[in-house]
This record gives sequence, structure tokens and C-alpha cells, in this order.
Amino acid sequence: MSLSDKESRNLMITDRWNLNNTIAHIVGWTEQLRKEIKFLLESKNESFPWFINAKNNWTAFNDQNVTKYQSISLQELIELYKHINEQIIELVEKNKESSLLEIKHEIKYYGKFSPVTILEMIRMKFEHEQVHLKQIKDKIKTLPNKK
Repeated sequence: MSLSDKESRNLMITDRWNLNNTIAHIVGWTEQLRKEIKFLLESKNESFPWFINAKNNWTAFNDQNVTKYQSISLQELIELYKHINEQIIELVEKNKESSLLEIKHEIKYYGKFSPVTILEMIRMKFEHEQVHLKQIKDKIKTLPNKK
């Protein structure tokens, strides 16, 4: 199945986000995870500096990512997502023999799950993405001739 750029921008996945916005949201969090992993592996610090002051207030961060990527096509967003994930895999592969992947890190916005290891962070990213992918699949199933 393929959608034109206009179709992907008109396909509302949530009340607020079209398909491109939803993928932009996923890309933004993937990019954030890459920054966190890189920082934690290079600094060997146990906490990541996070700019959101209010606990669990992700709206500004999500809006920032949607705005940042709003001019990018769906295909470009997908390619960017793949590229960032490849970089995350490289970081993990490069450090798989060390104990750095198992260090517990205090990261505020992981809330009750903090402290977390890098591998736990990756698992939570995957689970978060699955929620959005289900939303996308469910919406696409409703389209005529796009099943």
C-alpha cells in the first residue's frame, strides 16, 4: 500500500495528528533515545539532563517534533526513522560486551520505571511505537482500496 503525500497528510490518526505527524512524533522520540544512549555511553553518567520541567509533560516536546518535521514527506520521515535506528543499533553493538548497557540510569520522564538500563529504554521505545503503529494500522484498514 502506498499513500500520496497529500493522502498521508489528510489521514488523521488521532484527534490531533495526521499520519505524517504521528511518524514525526515517533522519529522525534527515536532521535531523543539516540541522544540519551550516546550521552549515557560516552559520559558514563547515571542521569540524563532533560529539559521538560513538569513531570510527564510531553506535549511541548511532541509539538516541537511535529513542527520540526512538518515539511518532510512521509517517505523521508520513514528513511530518517530507519537511519536513526541504525545508529542506535551501532551504539548498542559497539558496547554489547561492556557492562554499560546494564547500568541503571535515573531519567525523570521514565517515571515509575526509573532507574532504567539502556536496554530497558529501547524496549519501552518499542512498546511506545507499537501503540502508534496499531493506531495507524487500524486507521488504514478503514480506507477504501488501501487494505
